Amino acid sequence: MKTMNFIAVIALSAITSLSACMVPAAKTAPSRHESTSKKAHRTDGPPNGRQPRTETDMASTNGSTAPASVGSQTAEKTQNPAETPSSDSSQKKSDTPAASPEVTTGSVMALTVMDPPMRTMAAHVAVSSDCRWVAAGGRYRETMVWRTSNGHRVWMIPEKLNRQYIDLLARSRLRETVIPYFIPDSSTIFAALDGDTIRIIDIGGNIGAFRGGFLGPILDFAVMPSGKRLVAVYPDRVAVWRTPAGLVYNIQKSGIVRLFPRPGAALLVSGDGSLHELSMSDGKLASAGMLPGEAGSPEKVSALWDGENWHFTLQGSNAVFKADGSAEIHIPKSVTVLGFAGSAHRILVFSNGNAGILVHSGDSFTFHPLQMKGAPITSVSSFQANSRCLAISVGKRVAVVHFE
Repeated sequence: MKTMNFIAVIALSAITSLSACMVPAAKTAPSRHESTSKKAHRTDGPPNGRQPRTETDMASTNGSTAPASVGSQTAEKTQNPAETPSSDSSQKKSDTPAASPEVTTGSVMALTVMDPPMRTMAAHVAVSSDCRWVAAGGRYRETMVWRTSNGHRVWMIPEKLNRQYIDLLARSRLRETVIPYFIPDSSTIFAALDGDTIRIIDIGGNIGAFRGGFLGPILDFAVMPSGKRLVAVYPDRVAVWRTPAGLVYNIQKSGIVRLFPRPGAALLVSGDGSLHELSMSDGKLASAGMLPGEAGSPEKVSALWDGENWHFTLQGSNAVFKADGSAEIHIPKSVTVLGFAGSAHRILVFSNGNAGILVHSGDSFTFHPLQMKGAPITSVSSFQANSRCLAISVGKRVAVVHFE
């Protein structure tokens, strides 16, 4: 019996020793750093790192005014580097977005205010190529032209805008706002007065017949730089006329929302963002690229021809684009873009609720606030610019600032 107990003790001791050698180390729960490191590359932004589309309230075609903050952008959420340790420093660098360039504040640009103001909202403005004249169009055929040197009105139509006249037009098709456009190097304008009808008006306010429409509203139109062609966009077609008269091309094409002239051709922007150039010599269309889909609405594009290439930006975007959709200038996110102010490096923007000119030079950006009668501008109804000046409308007021 003693022998059996001794054997049992020896066996139990051996089993205990063997068990001590075979028991694995206790499993350790994952640390907070390990858990967060697995999530370090996740973001709350849209897929593929794209920014969501920005919508703005400014619309020059219907005369609505822009609020102090016209648009917004939502950047991707990133992890705090202190909470996500990593031994790969290069990985840290790639996960951290580049800082938006700083914007310095420059001198104030005071605008010359035209007087008297419009009687209806100035939904569209136009400025002559020499910046001596500015025009505005409103509702009920109201059109005015001012001399920019002193802000005095030169002519207006109609002379009287009484209730009887308004009621008469309200019952007709003449409800669209007037779109004016200066003939290059001239004080004479073409104006889409009656929704689908274009008229020519000289500096004396004399209205001449030009062309009836196609029973559809004119979405956009422009006079070519040569002054010898006029191009108009309708819902179902694009029409080209000689000036002073004569239809040249009638191209059946729907979906065009904007057009921009350059020597020898007109750039057409479709609602899907596709770009085409219309040749003035043969009336043929050629593909010219595609707007970046994440940049904004094609109706709110601003295009600029520099003599060799097109440049684009869109209201609410933060870049100047090439025709292939690639960004060539990254605009600071602290400002909201409205459009070009006569140059790819001079842009009309909102900053902290105030309108101004953003000037880009090298790696620096300078914001020049715009003021009307000493007060900041917090909304813009419409604008047009060239290399010499900028014309804007704010409600019923029209103003001009010269760059040179």
